[in-house]
Amino acid sequence: MRRFVVLGHTQKAELPVPLDDPAGAGRWDVLTRAVASALLLSNGIRRDTEVYLVLLKADPVKTILVKASEVRNLNPDDRSIQGLLTKALAAKPVAQYPAESSAGVYLANWDLAGLLERLSQEGPVVLLHEMGLLLHRGEDIQKIQNGTFVLSDHEEFSPEQLRSIRAKAAAMYSLGPLSLHTASAIPIVHNLIDRLPALHE
Repeated sequence: MRRFVVLGHTQKAELPVPLDDPAGAGRWDVLTRAVASALLLSNGIRRDTEVYLVLLKADPVKTILVKASEVRNLNPDDRSIQGLLTKALAAKPVAQYPAESSAGVYLANWDLAGLLERLSQEGPVVLLHEMGLLLHRGEDIQKIQNGTFVLSDHEEFSPEQLRSIRAKAAAMYSLGPLSLHTASAIPIVHNLIDRLPALHE
């Protein structure tokens, strides 16, 4: 299982969220494109992948979870994906138990620290940051292929967030010398893991 955690710094977490102006609604467009990059193939869905969107502007902080193994009606256009995501804002999670808003889409009362604590039990947590070690060696990729990859949206990680992530992270890797958009970084991670057999030849 591959998991991607994306920190959302500005997304408005109250309904209604205008579907025709995702950028004006707090850059929901960044999160919808991250979901598309993580889950969608040319003619299908990566069923071995989950996406966690941490809504830092919500009070208290909420997390939207999309499980590709369960999701239905996930179309490639931003508007459709945003509709599924923002529908989750109406769900009513109880304590630490997620509430399902539509097939495979959940809302949970998980902040960043609590989420990383949960996911660290499932596999290595990997911070993706341009200051990390270059991720290109087959042996490194193999170690983290079933990991949780943590990225930010269009804003930088804060020092506090970096401390919280690094407290749980097994490694910090870079995908190259330049800072990439989240929706561009995720397919690179997928591609590196998809090519593992070739990297060992």
